[in-house]
Amino acid sequence: MKLIVPVKPEVKDFFTKNPSILGKEPCNIRKNSRIGTLVTTVFAHNPPELPSDFEFVPKDVSLEDLPPFPENEIILELSFKIPPEFITDERLFLLSKFFDMLMDVYALAWMRGRMDYLPSENSAATLFHKKHKINDGHIKSDAFRQLLRRNKTI
Repeated sequence: MKLIVPVKPEVKDFFTKNPSILGKEPCNIRKNSRIGTLVTTVFAHNPPELPSDFEFVPKDVSLEDLPPFPENEIILELSFKIPPEFITDERLFLLSKFFDMLMDVYALAWMRGRMDYLPSENSAATLFHKKHKINDGHIKSDAFRQLLRRNKTI
């Protein structure tokens, strides 16, 4: 089953340009993998209730109305089925937020590990940006340095 997840361009770069993370699209996902567990949790029959005032997108906007923009989506090839009625715009945006958070947590851990050897936020952020092949037009390495400063503890 193919699932197209809307994401930020830098999140797509991070996950798909690195063979040690997800690799080339379509990314093969098994149900018992970490990402597979995340996908099945998001598309579970009775997901946790969101606050009533929480809105992912304006109610008058549908993903189907938006033109396809491959730079902003990750294509997952799932080895398991999700009932089509469970795939909603809100759940796709929720999965997108999870991918965004995973990239941030990974970046923080990677940069802190790097700073154990060379205690420089700038070099850690620059090396993370370069090693993970994140397009400078999508997000600059300075944004990762700021992420590191904002999150002294996870």
